[in-house]
Amino acid sequence: MASETYKDQVLPKAGVDYGELRRNAMGLPSAFAMSVAFISPTIGIVFISALLASVAGAAAPLAFIVGSLAMACTAYSLAQFAGRIPSAGVLYSCVAKTFGVSTGFVMGAVLMVAYLVVSPLNTDLFGGFISPIIKGWTGVSIPWWVLLIFINLVAAVLAWYSVHRSMQFDLALLTGEILIVGTLLIVALAHAGASGQLPRAFTPSASPTGWHGISLAFVFTVFAFFGWESSTTIAEELHLPRRAVPIALIGSVLLAGAWFVFGTYSVTVGYGHTHIAALAGATNPVNTLAQRLIGGWYVTLTDLAAISALTGVIIAIHNANFRLLYSLGRERVLPNLLAKTHRKYQTPHLAIIAFTIFGIVSGLFFGLLWGPVPAFGYLGYFTGLFIAVVYFMADVGIIFYMWRKARSEFSWLKHGLIPAIGGVVMVFAFYKTVVPLPTGVTRPMPFIFVGIVVLSALAAIIIKRRNASTLSLLGQVVFVESEKALPEALVHEASGDDPITG
Repeated sequence: MASETYKDQVLPKAGVDYGELRRNAMGLPSAFAMSVAFISPTIGIVFISALLASVAGAAAPLAFIVGSLAMACTAYSLAQFAGRIPSAGVLYSCVAKTFGVSTGFVMGAVLMVAYLVVSPLNTDLFGGFISPIIKGWTGVSIPWWVLLIFINLVAAVLAWYSVHRSMQFDLALLTGEILIVGTLLIVALAHAGASGQLPRAFTPSASPTGWHGISLAFVFTVFAFFGWESSTTIAEELHLPRRAVPIALIGSVLLAGAWFVFGTYSVTVGYGHTHIAALAGATNPVNTLAQRLIGGWYVTLTDLAAISALTGVIIAIHNANFRLLYSLGRERVLPNLLAKTHRKYQTPHLAIIAFTIFGIVSGLFFGLLWGPVPAFGYLGYFTGLFIAVVYFMADVGIIFYMWRKARSEFSWLKHGLIPAIGGVVMVFAFYKTVVPLPTGVTRPMPFIFVGIVVLSALAAIIIKRRNASTLSLLGQVVFVESEKALPEALVHEASGDDPITG
C-alpha cells in the first residue's frame, strides 16, 4: 500500500482511515468479464446495428473496423498507465500524476458524472425493454419501474457479498448471450439474404455518402465501446493487476471489435444489401432475423440474450461505480465514509448503499421525465460527451507522463504515435457529437457539459486556495504489489516521491 507520507502530508492507512478491498479476489477472466460485460457487445448488435445502417448503409462493418483500431490505440494508452498505477481510480489518478491534482480533480468529476449517468441509462432500458417482453410471454404486466428497482437491488446484493461471485455471474451471462446471438449471426452469414455476400461492405463504396457516412457511423462505434476501461476499477482486487488489467483493457477492445465487425456484417448480409433501408428502420433487427431464418421460438431466445446482456452490463456498471465512489472517498474528494469496507466481505458496502439509492432515484426520475426507452438514447448522448474527454486525457496523459517522468523509457511509437492517434480520434468523435448542435431534448446537453467542467475547475481552485493540502491525496493512494518487482522510478512514485523533483 502507498507510503504513510507524501510531501509532508500523511496518507490514510488501510483499515484505519479507510477500508481495504479484498486482495487477490479475482483473476484475469474476471477482469475480462468486467470490461466486456460493460461494453455489452450483444446490446451493440441489438440496438446499434440499425443505427449504423441508417448513416453508413452497408459499410457499417468498415466503420466498426476503423472504430475498433482507433479505440485500441486509446486502450493501449490506458493499459500503460494501469501497469504503473494499479488503483481503483486510475482513470483520474493518471491525470493527477501527469498534470497536477487540480486537473485530476476536474477529471475525477467528469468521470464520475459519466459513470453515474450510465446507470439510469441502462436501468431505464432494462425496465422499458423487458416489461413488454414479460407481458408478451405471460400476459402479466409488470411496470418498468418495478424492474428498475429490482435490477438495482440485484446488482447491490451480488456486490455486497463478493465481487468475485458477481463477476462469475456476469461471465456466465456473457457466455450465454454470445452463444445465442452468435448462433443466429452464423446462420445469417450462411444464409446471406437474397443478395449474397458483400465484400464491398469493407469499402467506402458501400456507404451511400462514402467516407462522410462512415465518419458519422464512426462516432457511434466509438461510443459502442464505452466501458472497456471498467476493469481498472477492480485493479486492487485482482491477482497480479499490473499484468491482468492491461491484458483485459486491450483484449476486451480487440475481442469486442471483432464481434462488432462480424455481427454488423452478418446482420447486413442477413437482411440483404438491397434491403438496407429496412435494416435502418428496424427496431430490433436481431429478432427480425431470428423470426425469418430460424423461427419464433428463437426470437424468445434472442429476447433472453438481450435480457442477459442488460443484466450483465448493469452488474458491471454498478461494480465500477461502487469502486469509483470508494476511490474518491478514500482520496477525500467525496465523504470518506464511502471508503469504508465491510469487515467480513471487504467490499465497499457504504458506497454500494449510496450508489444503489442514487441509481434507483435517478432511474425513476429520468424514466418518468422522458420514458424509460427514450431516456436510454438521451442519456447515452450526454454520457458520450464526458467519456470522449476522459479517453482523450488518457491518450494525452501517457505522452506527457512518460516524457516528463520516465524519459529513459519513452518510445515514439508506444508513447507518441499510438496515443496521438487515439487522442485525435477522441477529438473527432467529440466534434462530430456537438457539431452541428443537437436539437430537441439533447440540445442543452453540450452546454451542461461545459458548465460541469467549468464548475469543477472553479471548485478545484477554491479548494486549493482554502487549504492547499486538501487535494494532496488525489492520485497518490495506489496499490503496490511488490516494490521489489517495480522499476526504481515506480517505487519512488508509489512511496510519494517524485522521481524528478524528489
